[in-house]
Amino acid sequence: MRAILFFTIAFAGFLGGCTSSTKVLLTEQLPTRRTKVRDIMVYLGGPPLKARPLALLAVARHGENSVWAVEALKAEASELGADAITNLTISYSKGVFPELRVEGVAVKYGK
Repeated sequence: MRAILFFTIAFAGFLGGCTSSTKVLLTEQLPTRRTKVRDIMVYLGGPPLKARPLALLAVARHGENSVWAVEALKAEASELGADAITNLTISYSKGVFPELRVEGVAVKYGK
């Protein structure tokens, strides 16, 4: 009985750390410089300025909160040199292993 309980707790801990991220580039012309994560703005809708899309981004993790997920998305956008993440969506699946998924479009202001 103790072995089953130990295995169940260990397996849940393993799944709790599973993270997936997806990046689909929408252009080959990426900025040459990274953006600081703290400078990236996040918008639920479209950007307030004229912007060109760089990539579709998504992160998912079992049992995490939305603050972690948005920060992870900003880190992905930072590597691309994006100025903002637009069209942010957050979804949460319930069940034995709940999963949080955050998606958005990384954009660069200007042309």
